[in-house]
Amino acid sequence: MMVVAAAVCAANYAGFSFASFSAAMLMAAVVVSAIAWSFARATEQGLASMTGQQFAMTGWMSVIWNIAASVPYFGAYLLGGLLS
Repeated sequence: MMVVAAAVCAANYAGFSFASFSAAMLMAAVVVSAIAWSFARATEQGLASMTGQQFAMTGWMSVIWNIAASVPYFGAYLLGGLLS
């Protein structure tokens, strides 16, 4: 399921990058991208949850996911501070 959701996301981004520019097309791109990304994210979270339950380490999985999700934000703040 993860591969399918990622392929839909990639195809959506590639397809809409060559589409004509209009308000309706932009709205469709945002809606389809949000839905595809939601499926990819749900699959990722389900996989992490199942892995955590299988190895009896659900708390550790939560910590790892929170740190991994925070790293890009922290990097963006640092890069933004250096560029400004």
